[in-house]
Amino acid sequence: MIYPSKFKNVFIQNLRVGILIPLVTVFLFSGKAQAQYGGRNSFPFLDLPAGAEALALGGVGLTGKSAQSFWNNPASLDKDADNVASFGYAWYPANMGLSRASYSRDFEKTGMWAIGIAYLGHGDIDAYDDTGNKTGTFNASDYVITLGKSHQMGPFRMGLNLKYAESRIDSYKASAILLDIGGRFEHPKKDLAVDLVVTNIGAEVSRFEDQALDLPLDVRLGASFKPEHMPVRFHLAVFGLGSSGEIYSDPDNPNKEEGDEPSGADKVLTHMSLGGEIIFSPKFVARLGYNGAYQYELQQEGAGGLSGFSGGFGLKLKRFRFDYAMGGKHASGAAHQISLSVNLSKTEISL
Repeated sequence: MIYPSKFKNVFIQNLRVGILIPLVTVFLFSGKAQAQYGGRNSFPFLDLPAGAEALALGGVGLTGKSAQSFWNNPASLDKDADNVASFGYAWYPANMGLSRASYSRDFEKTGMWAIGIAYLGHGDIDAYDDTGNKTGTFNASDYVITLGKSHQMGPFRMGLNLKYAESRIDSYKASAILLDIGGRFEHPKKDLAVDLVVTNIGAEVSRFEDQALDLPLDVRLGASFKPEHMPVRFHLAVFGLGSSGEIYSDPDNPNKEEGDEPSGADKVLTHMSLGGEIIFSPKFVARLGYNGAYQYELQQEGAGGLSGFSGGFGLKLKRFRFDYAMGGKHASGAAHQISLSVNLSKTEISL
């Protein structure tokens, strides 16, 4: 029997550990993150939504519960992902495609582990000489290999992702070793979760000639909540917390007028994503999302107002789970993404 005083001591101890590690990391690395958000970073593909669920709910994915969610938050890796293989593909404008595959397993002695690889192909790109004459084509690509680990501590779960990322442009390449540190608190009685993640801590291994790399270090906070007796779950994520608060505004934009700067409300919204799930049944959910950074930075003058908005659905069929999402990212076209998860055990997969 666990007495109230003993339970209180265990809870407080887990609370301290579960919050202390991410917060210490935030303070240690927040200085380096000041110039990263809202600018031109190295390895920008690392910030692309991992999984259709993440894209549909606003593109950040901290609070996701799919087997691919560990890409966005390693602390999301729980026992529901035991012996689950996941595959995904995303279609982006300009013939770019992002492939993703992962496998997660609960080992009795060491807990939950996951391994995955993602590859972004940019297709053939025209090459020109200094005078503007076409000389042929070249290829560009990015990939990342990720090893994830999580550990449960009462209502808290800690997670780590160790990543090797590489970008190639023709015969040139840049690479880095990176680390994600995440934490999640799940209320023992209510459908409430709070997430804190520090992403892309690390160092460069190689660079494009003499150009130093600006790693996309970020600090993110998220929460999800489903009110009792309501078939709706709400998601909120705040990102760019380690930055100076500025958002990217292209100084070379020919449509930009003098004094045309983001308002205070824009600066707040561009650090936020909002999402909602309508739960029609345990086997089917519909999703909607909004990302303020996409809305402000990617829409063009005179274009439609769908930049930043996204939607999709999730479908569960026994040991299979299928997710689809579409995001209105730019006037040149929307992003589409599908994800398929297969539980290789006899148990049904969660949604």
